[in-house]
Amino acid sequence: MLDDLTLVIAYRYVQFNYPVPKSSQWFQDIWPNIDEKKFCIMMRVTRAQFTFIQNLIQDDPSFLTTQKQFLISTQLAVALYRLGSYGSGSSIPKVATLFGIGDGGTIGRISRRVFKVC
Repeated sequence: MLDDLTLVIAYRYVQFNYPVPKSSQWFQDIWPNIDEKKFCIMMRVTRAQFTFIQNLIQDDPSFLTTQKQFLISTQLAVALYRLGSYGSGSSIPKVATLFGIGDGGTIGRISRRVFKVC
């Protein structure tokens, strides 16, 4: 029985899960420079509204932990992008690739943290 369980655990994925290629360069270099219209399409808020929300949540204890976290602006952008997307547009691998963030639970933790604070 134990051997069967070990075998199942060892082969629980039908195919190997390759890591999602990612780069933070897009978020660091391009995102700050996109025009207001494209920003609104992606985030569903204006830059001024984004900054307003960021200022409202930045002092929340959830963001002031000793754990290493992404910048609050990154976390807010991830949550807003996911809220403004539907279907496969908000898939974890797609968001992970776009923002240069790991897809092994990081996207979910970031989203839950921002949702909790808001």
